[in-house]
Amino acid sequence: MRRLWPLVGLAVALVACQRTVILPTQEAEAFAAEVDDYVEDALVGLSEGDYERHARGFDETLREEIDPVITFPQAYDQIIGTLGRYQSRRLLRVEDEGRFRTVIYEAEFERDPQVTVRVVFWKTDPEHRISALWIESDLLTGR
Repeated sequence: MRRLWPLVGLAVALVACQRTVILPTQEAEAFAAEVDDYVEDALVGLSEGDYERHARGFDETLREEIDPVITFPQAYDQIIGTLGRYQSRRLLRVEDEGRFRTVIYEAEFERDPQVTVRVVFWKTDPEHRISALWIESDLLTGR
């Protein structure tokens, strides 16, 4: 049993390093302002079926994952086909977890006024390119 405690302590320390920290309002708003153009382009571009605008702020990895020929039209059909066009968004909070910073919005679409949008950035990227984008709605999951 004595040998197990150092391992448990190490596991607890590693988990504690990955905890989510919610940024103070002023710092969150400042970061959200820095990434605002990329986020707006991602949502408006998706809504309008404009891949170039949608992907303008993506990092290279995300650009490779969401290609203009197959993945983007599928995402457009699924998301915009279900939710309708993007209308607006408001900042809920900004979270830091490990190497990532996530900006969380409540967005309004034509058929769902309460869509959660999560936009993820590498904290080490000085250009603040989007590394992940999640659009969450009960309409999309069938709940």
